[in-house]
Amino acid sequence: MNQPVNEPAVNWARQTLQQPVEVKIKEHKILMGIAMGLLILIFGGIALAIYASAILSLMAKGWSSQVTGGLIGGTFFLVVLIVFVGGLFLLGKFTRKHFAKFMDGEGVRTRGGKSFRWADLHYLDYKKMNVKINPHQLAASATQVALMAGVEKVTVDMVFAGGKAVIPPLIIDQPQILGLLNSIPVQRRENGTVKQ
Repeated sequence: MNQPVNEPAVNWARQTLQQPVEVKIKEHKILMGIAMGLLILIFGGIALAIYASAILSLMAKGWSSQVTGGLIGGTFFLVVLIVFVGGLFLLGKFTRKHFAKFMDGEGVRTRGGKSFRWADLHYLDYKKMNVKINPHQLAASATQVALMAGVEKVTVDMVFAGGKAVIPPLIIDQPQILGLLNSIPVQRRENGTVKQ
């Protein structure tokens, strides 16, 4: 009754993963710093300009609806800035919690702290990414193309009985990690379709 579902994957892990393998994500601190700096420059600059206008109006004419409107407008842009920065931070945290952190003889542990056993591995789903420059979203698509340069554009979902662990494309030692995944004796899919 307690027999593992995927005995070949369990045997593979015992033989192949003598030492834990860490899946390290490439950090793009410079790019994130530039993005945050631009957000602060744009929304913070607008808020400061509105506040400055409101203060100048207060000094010239006294308290008026123009001053009140300026304070409300400046505060609005500061709130938008906080929401954008907070949203980016939370998006990163939420997305990364499913990313694989360690693979060892027992199984896979994600960055969110969830553990999966090799015995419960059902299949690997290779999701190819189409990375092209879109003229309608030039800045975003050009950034994506630059980030993905020299990287195999594939995300691998390791689907287990209790959930999944994700191997993103932007990891250190990507060829070695993909080679390791390619050696696991398990069903493979490509964008959900079983590979023949």
